[in-house]
Parts: sequence; C-alpha cells; structure tokens
Amino acid sequence: MEREGLATASVSIVKEITAELCPPRAVFVPWPLGHPFGRAGNIEQQRTVLYDMIGLLESAEAPGALIERDHPW
Repeated sequence: MEREGLATASVSIVKEITAELCPPRAVFVPWPLGHPFGRAGNIEQQRTVLYDMIGLLESAEAPGALIERDHPW
C-alpha cells in the first residue's frame, strides 16, 4: 500500500519488535498484550489511540516514525 502512495500506521505494544520490523509509522503504547487500543469497551481510550495514529499519519515527515505514548491503562 505504501508503494502505491497510501500511507499506513500501526499500533505497537512491544517496542523492541516494532523497532526491529521497521514499519512505515507506528504508535507505541505500553499496555498488556492483546490490548493495543486499550480496555474492551473503553471507547474514549480507544479513540485516543486512533487519534494518535491519525496524527502520526499527518505529522510524520518520512516512513519509519515511531512515537511513544504513555496513556494511562
């Protein structure tokens, strides 16, 4: 998709693996495995992570951007 001009972003909960894989853009949140967008049913928390991803798509100057967020669990 990136080669076709469509920017992508992902959410990561294991920073070391994300850094090794080098995705085009990623948001890291230090949360438990299986919960990259937050707690089940916590729409505000999930929306915050989604907005982080959208913001990264808008602000990243080049592929390879990794931002860390310390949102409360």
